[in-house]
Amino acid sequence: MASYRGGYRPSERREIESALKTGSMSGVISTNALEVGIDVGGLDSVVISGFPGSMISVLQQAGRAGRNQKDSVITFIAGQNPIDQYYARNPEAFFNAPKEEVILGICNPYILSSHLLCAAAELPYRAERDREYFGDAAADIIESLKENHLLASTSKGYVYCGGENPAQNTPFFEMNETSWSVRYENTTLETMDDNQAYREAYFGAVIFHQGERYRVETIDPELRIIRVVKTSDIYSTRPIISTEISITASEKNRRHHNLIVNYGEVQVSSQLRGYSVIEYDQTVTTCELDIPSRQFTTKACWIIIDEECGVSVEAFPGSLHGVEHALIAAMPHNVLCDRSDIGGVATPFHSDTLAPTIFMYDGVKGGIGLTEKAADLFPDILTFAHELVTGCSCKEGCPSCIHSPKCGNNNQPLNKTGTIVLLEYLQGESKKPLSINNPDVNS
Repeated sequence: MASYRGGYRPSERREIESALKTGSMSGVISTNALEVGIDVGGLDSVVISGFPGSMISVLQQAGRAGRNQKDSVITFIAGQNPIDQYYARNPEAFFNAPKEEVILGICNPYILSSHLLCAAAELPYRAERDREYFGDAAADIIESLKENHLLASTSKGYVYCGGENPAQNTPFFEMNETSWSVRYENTTLETMDDNQAYREAYFGAVIFHQGERYRVETIDPELRIIRVVKTSDIYSTRPIISTEISITASEKNRRHHNLIVNYGEVQVSSQLRGYSVIEYDQTVTTCELDIPSRQFTTKACWIIIDEECGVSVEAFPGSLHGVEHALIAAMPHNVLCDRSDIGGVATPFHSDTLAPTIFMYDGVKGGIGLTEKAADLFPDILTFAHELVTGCSCKEGCPSCIHSPKCGNNNQPLNKTGTIVLLEYLQGESKKPLSINNPDVNS
């Protein structure tokens, strides 16, 4: 038995894949790194621990077993999060759920860079032929990739000249030069992108690799090396991150009767304030850190809440917070994404809107169209969010409804009763004729 994830060294991944194919290894515990693009075939059973974010991923992961017309067993273990618990309560919805539509922001330069590398590895890129597929922005990106010695100009067009197959080794959202190496003594255990390193490999963090626990001892930002030591401690760590968001451009509005959903460009600033030490799912202590914040520009949708929404003043902050968590939990049901692909901020007063506001933003530089699609489907997301929260039998909120594993405020404050009231208010607004007090908007 071994563990497997995308950040492992290529030689280590190939060794595990080979052992699975030959049968010398009985099983593997993997992230979605084994979901597509890697032929392991011949498995007898797949256990899907937690809903992977989409029915497409469920089918891809389940399809790792039962090849060559052999019988197989697929087991789905529901986690504590809201969508998992919804399917646990409604199994017929799981088996009848439709496959989602792919949403891809091809205009995002970060994603386009990866697409160009993968395309050039398959066939030389020629502007006169391929511009219609990659757009005019490709020209500048091609030049940048040439300067980084990832593409070369030939008589047949631009060809990939990097290392291994970029389809398997090029990060989908960011370029390779942003990666960090996690090293134990003289061995590189794995690599991480900037976002993962910020959230998982801060000083004092506990990292798991192949069943072993390691603690981060030093971080070298110039060499982009994270050095770790083995530890026998039984605890794990969880980051405490506060997030602020500012609107840099309001691009359009989406009208759903009396509910207005705004969409545009935002700047997100995340501040790692410290981390919690967890033993047996209980927080035993917290440690403070002094680390610079991370900023990136992305796309977001947001709604402004009327203070006359039926929620008391005392319950208002916890209700806003609860609705933000519920919307993020519900969004992957309607938009092809994982909960970790999106972020949110709820505030009783925002300096740009001058009102109570709930934001949902793409967790990728430049945005990839997730929250743009969410703005279009907002009433459906509201309806499912209401189902998730009201379908849970707890009284004050729990991981199965409005708690979030990503919450930088340790899920405080939260008010489940107020969350339900506010969701019902927003649902009513999305079905009501447009108020004459609202400005004209584009649909």
